[in-house]
Amino acid sequence: MAELAARTFAGLGATLFGYEKGARTGDVDAVHDMRVTTRRLRVALSNFAPCLERELRRELKLRFEQLADALGRVRDLDVMLEALVSLKNALPPSRHAMTEDLAVRLRRRRRYHLRKLNEYFDGADYSGLQETYARVLEVLELPLHNASLFNDGKTIQDQESITF
Repeated sequence: MAELAARTFAGLGATLFGYEKGARTGDVDAVHDMRVTTRRLRVALSNFAPCLERELRRELKLRFEQLADALGRVRDLDVMLEALVSLKNALPPSRHAMTEDLAVRLRRRRRYHLRKLNEYFDGADYSGLQETYARVLEVLELPLHNASLFNDGKTIQDQESITF
């Protein structure tokens, strides 16, 4: 079971940290995909709980929650903006100005939360996530040189082929 856990965490970690660059720039798909991967990692953490000590699981769970919150603030606004486009298209042209005023406010809020997301990426909480994640891989006895997820502590260096 530990080998499967190691492969799962290595693959999902490579995926997660691979979205960082796009999420930093505000790419809608990267923010969404990074958030989805975070949810998958939280499920994996639960499924492979017997492979990790309780304190390490708690720390990683907290780190995932922090990341999910930071991503969620941006993603929620993306969803609202997409819904607003659909609403605008369903309204008569005379009512489009109403939706544009709201869109301006939502885009302003999104820029603010994207700045906060980048502050998170540059801060101690994200560094803590990376450090905790590296410890998980060590505990699962996956040598870091074979599954290096970080380059300068930030992005993917390479990814092993993961097969189940």
